[in-house]
Amino acid sequence: MKHTTNTAIQLYKKGRLAAAKEICESILEQDTDNDTALHLLGVIIMKHGVLNEAIEYMEKAIRLNPSNAEYFHNCSYGYRQQGELDKARQYLQQSIKLKSNYGESYQALAELTRYTKKNGLLGAIEQQLKKNFLFVKEASYFHFAAGKLYDGLGEYDRAFEHFSLGNKKSQIQFNLHEYEKKFKDIIYTYNYS
Repeated sequence: MKHTTNTAIQLYKKGRLAAAKEICESILEQDTDNDTALHLLGVIIMKHGVLNEAIEYMEKAIRLNPSNAEYFHNCSYGYRQQGELDKARQYLQQSIKLKSNYGESYQALAELTRYTKKNGLLGAIEQQLKKNFLFVKEASYFHFAAGKLYDGLGEYDRAFEHFSLGNKKSQIQFNLHEYEKKFKDIIYTYNYS
C-alpha cells in the first residue's frame, strides 16, 4: 500500500501520532525531499519534546519550500521552547510576511513581544481586524493578540474588549491547563528575553 502525506496528516489530526510518524518515515525513505512529510515529522517529534531533531526536519522542509507560512510558524515553537526567542520572533515575522492574515502567528508573536506604541505590530493587527474573515477562529487569534498588547500598554479596558471578542469568536473551549502552560511560557519569555 502506498502511503501519502494526506493519510499521515489525517492520522495526525485524529491523534494517531505513531501511525502518522511511521507513514512520514516511509515516505521519506522513498523521497528524502518531501517537504510535507519532513514538516509533519518535525511537528510530531516536537510533541515528544525532541526539539533539535524536530527543528532539523522543519528547517529542511523550509529550505525545500520557503514560501510555506505554516512551516515557519511551527518551527518558531521549537525555537521558543529552546529559549531562542529572537529566532522564534524572526520565524513568526516571516510567517506573517508570507501569509498576512495568519492570526495564530500574530498571537504567538504578541506573546513574545514587549510592546511599545513605537512598534507597528498592534497597528498591523488592528488593520487585519478591519477585514472580513473567512474563518471565525482566525479572527479570535487577532483579538487575543490585540488584547495581550493592549494589556501590556496598560490599556486594560481595550484589552478586556479584545479578549471578550476573542472568546466570543473562538470555537475553542477554555482549557485551564493550557492557559497555565501558556502563562508559564510568557513568564519565561519575559524573564529571559
